[in-house]
Amino acid sequence: MAGGISSKRNLILQALLGIVILVLLFWQVGWQDFLDALVNIELSLFILALVFYTIDNLVLAFRYNYVLKYMGIQVPFAQVFLCHLGGMLYSDVTPGRVGYFTVPYFLKKRANVAYSSSLSAIIGLQSLEFFIKVFGCGIGLIYIGFNIENQILFVILLIGTIFLLIVAVILGVIVWSEKAEGVVQWLCKIPLIGKILAKLLPKFSDFQQQGQKIKPVIPHAIVLTSVSWLLKGLQWYLIALSLNITDISYFGFVMIHPLLTALSFVPITPAGLGLQESGIVIIFTLVFGQEAASSSAFSILARFYAILVDLAGILVFI
Repeated sequence: MAGGISSKRNLILQALLGIVILVLLFWQVGWQDFLDALVNIELSLFILALVFYTIDNLVLAFRYNYVLKYMGIQVPFAQVFLCHLGGMLYSDVTPGRVGYFTVPYFLKKRANVAYSSSLSAIIGLQSLEFFIKVFGCGIGLIYIGFNIENQILFVILLIGTIFLLIVAVILGVIVWSEKAEGVVQWLCKIPLIGKILAKLLPKFSDFQQQGQKIKPVIPHAIVLTSVSWLLKGLQWYLIALSLNITDISYFGFVMIHPLLTALSFVPITPAGLGLQESGIVIIFTLVFGQEAASSSAFSILARFYAILVDLAGILVFI
């Protein structure tokens, strides 16, 4: 009971910290300039970004469903898609975006899918996704590194990349390493994700056996994850165009998307609230020479356009 109250208190404090960072950011930019940029959005392009975000989610849900079928688990795609959106919605409000690991819980609740099997699939896929994100972050650092005069900013982005790499390695160890049980016992002490992983311990051997089934489909998962990366770059490109930001190419957004969204995985605020927005504004203004007002408007839309689509996942909580 005390632990639950403490976790809720920490989450509230983290949310307040994120809000404070946002308020300071927009105060520095200028509230009126920020609002002017936001209200002048080209709505058709923003809606198109929502469409491609939906397609992106369909790709990721298909990836998960494909892996489950390869493991011998037959689940209607509609259920997988809805549970995926539920996990995405929860990840939008949890530090480190760990809320996405509730997808197996939703599948157990709605489709009676064995928890250990679906969790091994989700952890294996997230490990691959994080490794690809780290690869993308490396390319992004090279892409913008020559234009960053502020070494502190470069170090912050590098730390975000290293953090993702650590998470990717830990997830990979959990699924495929023989010493994984010790790692899981250690991770069970961490708030939020610990409660999820604690359910693994009684059936850990079964969990790892299920995880071994994923290996043959890793190439397919990598292809689908790469498609998702390209779609995310397109979504950001469309949002930028809707705000009349035309100096950053589609290729540029593909390069910087993993780097800037890495900040959303830093577990200081819910889904990196305030951190990701600050990183976007700094990179857009210092590296690409964009106005602070349009950059800050982009940073807000880049977060909340996803939440608009993810809200459909609230159905799994009912």
